[in-house]
Formats: sequence, structure tokens, C-alpha cells
Amino acid sequence: SNKDFPKLKDLIIKILQTCLLRFHIDNDRKIKISPVDNFTGSATKEAKEDEIIDQSFNYSFNYSDILSTVNVDYHFQEVGPDAQSSSNQLLRVTSSSNDAEYLHSIQKSSTFNSLHTSIDLTQAQALADKLKFIYGDRSGDVSFQVKNKFFDILIGDTIDVIRTKMPEFEYDSEIERTQRIVVTSVERSLRGVNIQGNDQKG
Repeated sequence: SNKDFPKLKDLIIKILQTCLLRFHIDNDRKIKISPVDNFTGSATKEAKEDEIIDQSFNYSFNYSDILSTVNVDYHFQEVGPDAQSSSNQLLRVTSSSNDAEYLHSIQKSSTFNSLHTSIDLTQAQALADKLKFIYGDRSGDVSFQVKNKFFDILIGDTIDVIRTKMPEFEYDSEIERTQRIVVTSVERSLRGVNIQGNDQKG
């Protein structure tokens, strides 16, 4: 065996990243793979202010993974054990985030490797732009408790959280703000359902 051959875990992570997939393990140790939602269309459910248990709503931001520049290397070729390195065959596309550089004053780049041998320039650039959208801004994590109406919610579902007081919005008691999240954790009990989610910015 080749000691330089990547670990299976690293290969899975790279494949999931460049397929824009999320890997979840819920509290029952069940595994689910879900696509990174582009937040078009309708959400699975709506969580309105009167359905969220009082003082259970929490929101936090994570700025640690923001990237100002995303590179995607593609055009990997299969090689045999005696073949020369194919690194000179790699092609690269780039996508830059103005939010990271000018809003958050962050200049940081990272390179993602697409292991799909059939990807072309247009597909690689589209992938870089999608990864830029994900990593080019802060990540928002949400947690709250709702009533048992949400007992059937699953990891990977989307929820439109509707409240008058929402982070990043100026408060106005007459205006309801909506933030869509993807569910990353669900805990069910007789008292209600504890939900954790992410706004998929990051």
C-alpha cells in the first residue's frame, strides 16, 4: 500500500464538499446525507413567534471559517501505480467574496479539490461560486424550542423562523422578520421539540 494515499475520511470529506452535501449523525446515531439547500422554493415548516417557547431562542455567529477567496482545482485524472504524477494536469478556477474582504476585513483563501473526472470549466466555476457563497460570510447558528407540532421535523429540513426580533435586523414591533435555517439537530420530548439549525452562510 502507498503511505501517501489519502485516508478514507479525507476522501469522503472532499467528495461531500465538492458535491455540496452535508453529513449528519442525529441523536439516535442515524446517518443522513442532505444537500446544501439553496433556499429556493418553500420551507418544510414555518416557526412563528407564538410557536417558539419563551426565552428559548438563541442565535450565535461564527466568523472563523470565512474565506475571501475560494479556489477549486479540477481535472484530476486516474493514474496507475507506475504512472507519473498528474499534478501538472490540474486546472484551477477562483471566486472572491466582497463581504469577507470589505465587510469583515478578512483576507484568507482555501483550495478545494474536485475529484470528479468529468467536471468542466463551467461546472468548476459554478462550484467555486457556490462555495464562495457558503464560506464568504459568517455562519449563523440558531437554537430554539417549539411545540409538538414540529415533532415530525427531520435533520436536513428547512424552517422559516418568523419573529419581530431577529439578529442583523433593526427591531420594529410592527414588522416580522424571516430567517430560513436548515435543521442540524432535533431532540424530542413530551415538553416540545428542541431544534438547532444553521443559516448555511458558512
